[in-house]
Amino acid sequence: MISVLHASCPELEAQLPARNGGALSGLEDAVTAEDTAYADLKIATTDKRRALTSRAALRLLLAHRSGMEPLQAADLMIDRQCPLCGSPHGPPRSQAASLSSSRSENAALAGVARTGLRLGVDIERIPDRLFPGFDHYALHPVEAGALDVVPPGSRSTPPAASTDPGTRIRDRIDRWVLKEAVLKAAGLGLDHAPHDLLLGEPRTLTPWKDGTVTHDLSWHPVVEAASARVHGLWACLIPGPAGHAAAVAASVPTEIHQVNIEQVLSPKA
Repeated sequence: MISVLHASCPELEAQLPARNGGALSGLEDAVTAEDTAYADLKIATTDKRRALTSRAALRLLLAHRSGMEPLQAADLMIDRQCPLCGSPHGPPRSQAASLSSSRSENAALAGVARTGLRLGVDIERIPDRLFPGFDHYALHPVEAGALDVVPPGSRSTPPAASTDPGTRIRDRIDRWVLKEAVLKAAGLGLDHAPHDLLLGEPRTLTPWKDGTVTHDLSWHPVVEAASARVHGLWACLIPGPAGHAAAVAASVPTEIHQVNIEQVLSPKA
């Protein structure tokens, strides 16, 4: 089973002091000094709070999944050493579980699974417009053909250009979060070009449970990639906060449970 937690910076900051008798008075109480130092490298105050939210959400979810108290979240051993430069901004690793996290503006997504399961999560706010060249950077040629993408320098107008712009953007962001989740699970990130990755049509269904609703998730297999580390991975879209797209990738399609903020902050006793 994969556990996921959606958290916004304002929501988590508001909930922390209201629970556990005020023992967790703020985001800093749920993270380590190293996490705080990493956030302090951000220039804007909003970016600092968002970085802390992402790290606190992952720690609180891991504590919940491990049967530990929220107050113990800051004591958990999570290694974020970058394999390239040694700085504490690398993908999260733990001997106790497989971890992944993502953030986009005020929204954070954390994922925890059993040790040995390759795991990646991604969340993105759906923009009003995409950056120039998005299609050619993000889409595999097969996807570009399916979406009627115009080649660079062409003056022709594809049939898809007449469709609803919001739908076209959502379709592309959905593909983006699926790919980012896969590349995180592979341990490569965007060092692997997204346009060299192709996901197939959904082949496997697993349950999604959020406490009130249960439905099936559709998992897409990797069918083409430039690195062998990507092969064998799967990805699925999951429900996300309003205005966002979210995805989970794993080495095996697995049941996913959404945990809410109240659950991760509730005392176990």
